[in-house]
Amino acid sequence: MMAYAPAPLSGPEVDRLAGLTSGVISAGAYAEWLKAIEAGWSADKLGTARDKAFAARPRGDRCVYCQDNEGRELDHLRPKSLHPELGWCWANLVPACGTCGGPAYKGARDAVLDPTHPQGWRDISRPHAPAGAARRAPPAGQTAWWNPRRADPMRAMKLDIVDDSFLFLITAAPGSADHARISWTVEKLGLNRRATLVRQRRAAHQAYARWLVDVIDAQMAADRARLDRLRVDLADHNQPVVWAEMKRQRADLPAIDAQLRAAPQVVGW
Repeated sequence: MMAYAPAPLSGPEVDRLAGLTSGVISAGAYAEWLKAIEAGWSADKLGTARDKAFAARPRGDRCVYCQDNEGRELDHLRPKSLHPELGWCWANLVPACGTCGGPAYKGARDAVLDPTHPQGWRDISRPHAPAGAARRAPPAGQTAWWNPRRADPMRAMKLDIVDDSFLFLITAAPGSADHARISWTVEKLGLNRRATLVRQRRAAHQAYARWLVDVIDAQMAADRARLDRLRVDLADHNQPVVWAEMKRQRADLPAIDAQLRAAPQVVGW
């Protein structure tokens, strides 16, 4: 998971989303809002805003959450089945894969920050209600989901490369809002529980290290064409968070630090 920063919306795009939101909240009470968003939601209705959302995906058009699968869907950070008024909210949309956004992981889960609870958050996910049961608005509060559009999640955690676990370790201060948010997000997305993701991060680290060797070899041979190809190839590597963490943690990774010293230009690639 990394920061996500799509291009700002134009005036007409803002107006389009405001109009779609108005169509939901003008429907009546909360139950009608739910019906309106369930019947009316389609990413295609976002128009050019949809293109901007997808254009800002991590390298290789990856899911913002796992960076492993392709992010082909727009996920509602705060689920629209709980917060229909946010169904068309630009700041609530994140490109994700079907696995991360599906019921096994993120799904329709949500929580609000609550320092009175041991975890720092209170789960407000809606249980399955009997058919015909009235659906009420969830409790108010700041969401426990980390919004990668507002802050880089890596400011609150780091990837454990040094000890080779390739798990995300929480670095935010215990008891802080950042600790509660990142803990909820990592757990519910299964970023440390999904063995495939951990293997992919380890494999990516090995691939980046081999790529660095190739860059240094090409540099020593003064092979400009090969260096240009390697620079382009970097965009095709999986798990960009691993590359970012290799650079950030270089002081604790002597072999990587030596390679980056030999080819300092790659730090900005």
